[in-house]
Amino acid sequence: KEVPTFTFHDTGVRARTRQCIDQVNALRANEPERARLIDRSVGDASRTAREGLLAFSSGLRAEGLAKIARAMDVVQAAFREWGLVPPEAFETEVALRAQGALSVKMTGSGGGGFLVALWSDSAAPRRA
Repeated sequence: KEVPTFTFHDTGVRARTRQCIDQVNALRANEPERARLIDRSVGDASRTAREGLLAFSSGLRAEGLAKIARAMDVVQAAFREWGLVPPEAFETEVALRAQGALSVKMTGSGGGGFLVALWSDSAAPRRA
C-alpha cells in the first residue's frame, strides 16, 4: 500500500515526557472543560487521519492528503493549547510550511524533540 510522504525534523529542543504530562494534567485540573474539548478534538482528528490514510492508499490521494493535513493541524493546535510547542519548534514549523509542507505537527509528548511534516507529491523534498 502507498503511504504519503512524511519527513521528520529535529527542533533541537529536548523536554522530559513527565514535564509534558504534568503540564497537560495541570490544564485538566485548572480548566477541565477546555481540556475536555481539546481531548475531543484530538480524538476526532485521529479518526480523520485514519480516513485520510485509507483514502490515500485507495487512490484518492488529494482527498487523503487533505484529511491527513486537517487532522495534523488540529493536533498541532492542541499541542499549542497545552503549551507544548516551544518557539524553536514553531520557527521550524513555519519554515517547513514555507517550503511547501501541507501540515506540520509535534511528535511524542511535545515540548521539543521532532516535528513531522506531510508533503504533497509535487512539494516532497528529494530523498538522498
